[in-house]
Amino acid sequence: MNFNFSIPISNESDLTLREFRLLAELMINNKLDKYLEVGVWHGINLLKLANLCEVNNHQCKIVGYDCFDDDPMDDNSHTSGWPSKELVEKNVSQYSDVISLVQGFAKDVVEKLDGEKFPLIFHDANHAYQAVYDDLLLLKQLSLPSTVIVAHNSEADDVRLNYGAKSAIDQLVKENHFKILTRVDRSTAIIPC
Repeated sequence: MNFNFSIPISNESDLTLREFRLLAELMINNKLDKYLEVGVWHGINLLKLANLCEVNNHQCKIVGYDCFDDDPMDDNSHTSGWPSKELVEKNVSQYSDVISLVQGFAKDVVEKLDGEKFPLIFHDANHAYQAVYDDLLLLKQLSLPSTVIVAHNSEADDVRLNYGAKSAIDQLVKENHFKILTRVDRSTAIIPC
């Protein structure tokens, strides 16, 4: 896989290089045709992935799903703010033929995406325990048997930041909804059971 971007890309992403490389390698090396990202912040990961697909002559459809600047819920763990849809559209405009943005709350993702199935899903939305637990069960409905879901900020719970993703994933594994594929830095890759 060619991991050299063909355009200058901002570093406004909180993914480590290893975490992004995990997503890119899953997408390109496995010839996956669709990618869903729930919680897009500034859209930089969408842009980077679209560019690497282009560089590697890989056809893909990328969907960014976010509440954008709608009224956030009080229990949301994101302290970095909510992205403006206009800003994200501007950031990914070069790949508007590949990237589509869908606005909505995580609880409505299955309905908003008409139950479309995705082989690779990245979750970087609300990291509170109940939100992650509920979101991952919803995302399972958009999964194929071989889908990999990567959940960000799930390496450890953090009460200060209201992060409970690790406990939510551990509980879902215990309940036999998912199996852990790997953990990379702050992300956990899981597959449905």
